[in-house]
Amino acid sequence: LPARCPGWTADRGLTSLAMPNLDTCSRQEVLDYFDNTWTLTELLFASLQGDAAFYLPPYHQLRHPLVFYYGHPAALYVNKF
Repeated sequence: LPARCPGWTADRGLTSLAMPNLDTCSRQEVLDYFDNTWTLTELLFASLQGDAAFYLPPYHQLRHPLVFYYGHPAALYVNKF
């Protein structure tokens, strides 16, 4: 549930957390950052209608289909930290 996610505000909005300072952050701050990023990604992709939205290439052919970007937060999180 987004309401349980770090970054949830009193007016029922989800905001992006600032990237933690890796020199001074705690393990919990890193986990909160990942949870926030993953929840924002889930909300964004939940707005897509139907499977075709994930797999069709964009009309301009300059980018990959959206399914390619779905796993980016998790993959980049692992590489960043």
